[in-house]
Amino acid sequence: MRVYTNDRYIKRRAKIGQIVSWAGLAVLALGLFITVRTSPGVFLRFANDPASLAREVSRNRNAIGFMSFDDLQLAADPVTVIAIDGVTPSQETIDSGQYPLVDAAGALVVIINPQNSWVGAAGLDMATLAETFSTANQRWINVNQQWPNSAIARLSLPQENPAFTSFTDLVMEPAYGAQGEELLVGTVNPNYSRMVLASFACLGIGFIAAQIGSYNQRRFNRSPRPDERLATELKGFDDRYALYSWMLPAAYVFLGPSGVYTFALRDQAGQVSNERDKWKHKGSKLNFLLAFSNEGIGNPGLDAESDAAKLQKLIAQRLPEASVEVQPLALFMNKDVKLELKSPTVPAVKPDQLKTLLRQRAKESKLDTATMQQLQKLFETPTR
Repeated sequence: MRVYTNDRYIKRRAKIGQIVSWAGLAVLALGLFITVRTSPGVFLRFANDPASLAREVSRNRNAIGFMSFDDLQLAADPVTVIAIDGVTPSQETIDSGQYPLVDAAGALVVIINPQNSWVGAAGLDMATLAETFSTANQRWINVNQQWPNSAIARLSLPQENPAFTSFTDLVMEPAYGAQGEELLVGTVNPNYSRMVLASFACLGIGFIAAQIGSYNQRRFNRSPRPDERLATELKGFDDRYALYSWMLPAAYVFLGPSGVYTFALRDQAGQVSNERDKWKHKGSKLNFLLAFSNEGIGNPGLDAESDAAKLQKLIAQRLPEASVEVQPLALFMNKDVKLELKSPTVPAVKPDQLKTLLRQRAKESKLDTATMQQLQKLFETPTR
């Protein structure tokens, strides 16, 4: 058997497969990057009790929180109490009125992680304290250019706790007015919805592109390619027979004394059932992931008939005097496939049944020598 392969076309499709695969992976990576980096906003975190708040601050170098002076006595974990406007909270500074974070509900203290070296013992003035707790500033560097480029973890007791109300009244409202509480609780990212849409778009487009690239890679770049496997299955036919892969409008064309055939190849394993023009494949539960790579069962009968019609049209245009009927076949290349067929519209066979079918057809119909030679000459010139 003679084998004709359109190597230029195969190399071109393999290259396209590589480019699309890498592009798809790049877009997928972009989608993941956007997903990881996009936040719905910056929000104050609430601890259930003073001990939990102190524990969180002690564990996070970038944490800062506030509670009442009395609640501080309940904290067992190591934290640093910072000075406000240069005054460190103590019973003496509170009673004397020197310490500024005091109202009718009592005194407040601001605590940081002991490893926090940028705020340190000097503490904060009231304006900077308000800026630090404003969720409009996501990172320390947004408050002070000399501070780290790390996200601030702000902690508070629940909003119904008197310490929250006192902090809002004493710190946030003097700096930000009516927006003080809102800025303390959270700032929503105005671009969040658009970034989420962009992320989903990148993930979807990247997935589809990667699957399409993978489809081209499997067919045109990974050995053995489907055309190579088909040529192996057809070994044993003499030189009167020829296989044409990607030479013609139909991907796989077989020519011999018994006629002209187009093959629709499928590589599914598992159970494939058919009833006339309806096909079903029962395989892995993850088969839906291959939908965009064209690995689904689809309709092999319809594909074979479509290829046959394309080739028939070419023959009618180039050899109008030739009386040839192109015959479609569905070929399942995976030896582990189990076929359950009920009156398929085109013959469907496994590799070990292919030669038997073709030799049986040779007994039923013959192409004359002149027509064979005309078809051979026509098919040897690539149309792709």
